[in-house]
Amino acid sequence: MRLQLSSPAADRITAAVERWLVPLVPVALVSLSGVADVFCSVLGILFLVRAVVQRSVAWLYRPWVTSFLILWIYLCLRSIVAARPLESLGEAAILLRYPVFAVAVSQILRNEADRERLATVTACSVLFLSADAILQYCVGYDIGGQPQLGGVRLTGPFGRPRVGITIAWLFLPPLLALVQRRQWLWATALGCTSVLAIVLSGERMALVTLGLDVVGLLVLLPQWRRPILAVVGAGAALLILVIAVKPVIYQREVASTLQIATRFDQSPYGVIWNSDFAIASEYPIFGVGMKNYRYVCPDPSFGPLFPVPNFPRCSTHPHNYYVEWLIAGGIPAFVAFVVAMGLLLRDLLVHGDRRNLLFAGLVATILMRLWPLAPTTSFFLSWSAIPLFLMIGWALSCLPDKRSGGQQAVAPGIQSAR
Repeated sequence: MRLQLSSPAADRITAAVERWLVPLVPVALVSLSGVADVFCSVLGILFLVRAVVQRSVAWLYRPWVTSFLILWIYLCLRSIVAARPLESLGEAAILLRYPVFAVAVSQILRNEADRERLATVTACSVLFLSADAILQYCVGYDIGGQPQLGGVRLTGPFGRPRVGITIAWLFLPPLLALVQRRQWLWATALGCTSVLAIVLSGERMALVTLGLDVVGLLVLLPQWRRPILAVVGAGAALLILVIAVKPVIYQREVASTLQIATRFDQSPYGVIWNSDFAIASEYPIFGVGMKNYRYVCPDPSFGPLFPVPNFPRCSTHPHNYYVEWLIAGGIPAFVAFVVAMGLLLRDLLVHGDRRNLLFAGLVATILMRLWPLAPTTSFFLSWSAIPLFLMIGWALSCLPDKRSGGQQAVAPGIQSAR
C-alpha cells in the first residue's frame, strides 16, 4: 500500500488535484461556501496522507503550527467535561483542518506561477461577487434571484448579509497583484467594483475593514504612501457620491458606526460584549467548551436577556475572536491562540519581502483579520475561517523555504522556490 500511495503516478495525480483545488477555493467562497469547506478538508487530508506516507513531520515543528496543535489537543481534552461534550468535541476535532489547510496551501503554491494563477482566479471571483452585489442593489435581486434584505442590506448569492465582508476579506491581495503586474485597467475595475459593492452592502464592519486595510498598507508599504492616500481620496469621493444618491447609506454606514464607536457600551455589540465578559469572568480557567457559549449565555445569573437599552445580550457567538477563544477554552486557549498568531506574524514580518505588493496585501489582510478591537463573526465558521487560512497559506508560500514550513510532504510537480 505504501508503494502504491507513493508511486510517481499517484504523486503526479495528487499534485495535479491539489494545484487545481486551491484556485477553486475562492471560486467556492463567492458562490457555494459549503463547497469551499469540502475543498479545504480534501486538501488537508491529501497533505496529511502524504506526510504520513513520506514520514515527513518537520512542518509540525514550525512554532506557530506547534502552538496551534497544542491548542487543538487542549480543546479536545477540555471538551470531555463541557456541558455538551459531544458538540464541543465535534467542533474541536475538526478545527485542525484550518491550520493543516494553510500549511498545505503554503507548499502547493511554492511555484510563483501557481501563486499568479490563484491571484487571477481570486480577482475574477471577487469581481463576479462585487458585480452581483451591485446588480442586486440596482434591480433588487442578484443573478441567482436572491432579494435584498430589508431594502438596505445586500446578500449577494448567500441569502444572508455577508457579501460585503466576504469581498473585504478577499479583494486586496489580487488587487495588489494586478497593480504589481501593471494591469491598470483590471486593477481599476476590481478596486472600484469592490469598494462600491462594500459601500452599497450596508455592512458597517466591511467598511471599517477598508480603513484597517489602509492602515496596514501605510505601515507595510511606506514607499507607496502617496498612491495609497490618493486611492483613499478617490474612495472617499465614491462614498460621498453614493451617500448623495442614497442618503440611507449614510445613516447605515457612517452615522450608526460613529454612534456605536462613541457609545459602544449601549450598542448591540457592547451589550453582547458585557455579557461575554461576565461569562469569561465566571469561567476564566477552562472556559465553557467549544460551541457551548450559546447554551451558557442565557443563564439568568448573567442578567436579563434584554437589558437596557433593550438589546439582546446573547447571540450564537461572542462577536470577537479573542473573547470567543477565552470563553471556549479559558485562559490557556486564549494564550495559545495569541501565541500561535504572534509567531505566525513574526515569521511573515521578519522573513517576508514587503516590497512584493502581493505579499504586502496578504499580510495586511491577515493583520486586518486579527485586529482585536472589532466586532467579528465567529472564528469557527468555515466561511469566516477559510478566507483567513487561505491568506495565511498564500503568504507563507512567499517566504524562503526554511521559513515557510519546509519542503516536506511536497508532491513531485509542485516546484519549491529556491
